[in-house]
Amino acid sequence: MAKAAGKGPPSKGLVSKGPAKGKGRGAGLPPSRDAVPLRSCVGSGAGSATLATVTAKLRPLFWQTVAQVPEDSVWTGVGPPVTFDAALLERRFALADARGKSAKNGANGNPIPGEESRKKLRVLDDRTSQLLAISFNKLPPAEQLTSVVDNLETFPEGLSAPEAIMALNTAFLDQRDAVEQLRHMELQETDLGQLDVPERYLWVMGNKPLIAAKICSGALILGLAPELPEWRQACERVMRGCQKLKASTLVKKCISTCLAVGNIMNRGTTRDGARAVVLPDGLLKLDELKGQGESEGTSGQSLLDFVSEAIVWEEVMSVRCHEKRLELHREAQDLHDALNAAKGVCLVEADTSCQKIMGTARKAHGSLIQESSVMDQSVARLNLRVQRIMKEAKETSEEVTKAKGELKQQMDWFSAKPNISSHDWLSSWVHFLELLAAAILRIKLPAELPLPPPLPVPQPAAARDAARQELKDITNSSEKVAASKQKVETKAAMQLDDDERIEVLLARMAQTAVVDAAPKPVATRVEVKTSRPMSATAVPTVPTVPTVPTVPMRGNVVPMNTRVPML
Repeated sequence: MAKAAGKGPPSKGLVSKGPAKGKGRGAGLPPSRDAVPLRSCVGSGAGSATLATVTAKLRPLFWQTVAQVPEDSVWTGVGPPVTFDAALLERRFALADARGKSAKNGANGNPIPGEESRKKLRVLDDRTSQLLAISFNKLPPAEQLTSVVDNLETFPEGLSAPEAIMALNTAFLDQRDAVEQLRHMELQETDLGQLDVPERYLWVMGNKPLIAAKICSGALILGLAPELPEWRQACERVMRGCQKLKASTLVKKCISTCLAVGNIMNRGTTRDGARAVVLPDGLLKLDELKGQGESEGTSGQSLLDFVSEAIVWEEVMSVRCHEKRLELHREAQDLHDALNAAKGVCLVEADTSCQKIMGTARKAHGSLIQESSVMDQSVARLNLRVQRIMKEAKETSEEVTKAKGELKQQMDWFSAKPNISSHDWLSSWVHFLELLAAAILRIKLPAELPLPPPLPVPQPAAARDAARQELKDITNSSEKVAASKQKVETKAAMQLDDDERIEVLLARMAQTAVVDAAPKPVATRVEVKTSRPMSATAVPTVPTVPTVPTVPMRGNVVPMNTRVPML
């Protein structure tokens, strides 16, 4: 009596010592030498386990086995497997040659005469042939490829396999040796059945140049040409980022403030008095320098936080609005996003792609003209599209060159590190702007902003101009002012009073001459201008006398005995 499944000592293997018992599929038949008995039903339950012998060769499972199984592992207590059907396993996972044996053999199981003698001709290695067969799977059969390409009005978009068109063109360009070998075989189109699948397509491409030219044009239209608009947009992102960086007032204030603060920090060192630093590396150094914290032994805010606070405070106080801080943060974030988009553009790759597209377009254009004896409508339409792509590729190449020049100019303008790549330079700017935006958000402003200092009262325009002119005259013409003052005093001293008599005037002049005269008496000649002509002897020369007696007067009354000359 057989033991129930799952009870008793475990089986020592899957090899049966005799014919299987019961109503199994292989009951009553001795196992073959190569048979691998499998348990069709494994587990415990109502029924007992039955054994079935699998004679067919199954697909191998390539996994890595463990030679020494550790005691403390999952394999020690993994448990029994679930129930499975061994016959179903054999039907589903038999090898292809075993599964297709009935198709290749006759009704009696014998091979069809001449079937085994037919072999496929191959010029590619197994790995390459397998990959190309997968790539060409969506193409029409090689025997029908010529008619499909020639008769299709919407080529190449009409084919539902653009990836296969590009793969066929790439294989034709890469497998030149295989194409030459197929040409030397001198096979006819009716003999394509002797070749393997990849070799059939290569034979068509090598022996029908017009089909090869059309396939090349199709690969250009479907595979390479769509990259041109993307590269143009990438160049625009680079130029837009460079222009925003150069025009940013926030970045300029950061640079100037950081340079001033840095010179103060480096006072007394060899780096004192710097006029320029390498950017943005010099700005990143400010974030590395930490200040002292409130408690001993802790680090406080960075020097970049200090500079950011100064910039934000000035901008907020200029408009007296807290929203200005958020505007500065948005400006830093927008510039960060623009440079981050420009950072992901590789202009060298863009230039290489444009040159490749132009070369492929020139080759396709030449092949279409050379191989088509009569330029039909479909070929002419295809050739026109190739020419447009070639022109677009040339314009895109010019845009790439312009973007490279703009980026190089900005790197020189911002004093970039020598021999640094554009990607690394833009990445450094992105990192700095990220730090700057975070520093702006950390700034805390008071709820009530302090009042600004009083401004000077403006003066009227006329008074202001007069004051400026007076200050200018006093500052720049002090000698002229002194001479003018002396002249005015002399003129005032010489001004005559109507109430004074001429004798008093003459006496005063004579007294002044006595003081300044030498020991030798000096005569003084005075000319008096009147309204009517007078002779030179009208006023005689008066010798200097030590004293002149004064004539007492009362008011404007002149004594009778006094002779007053007419003035």
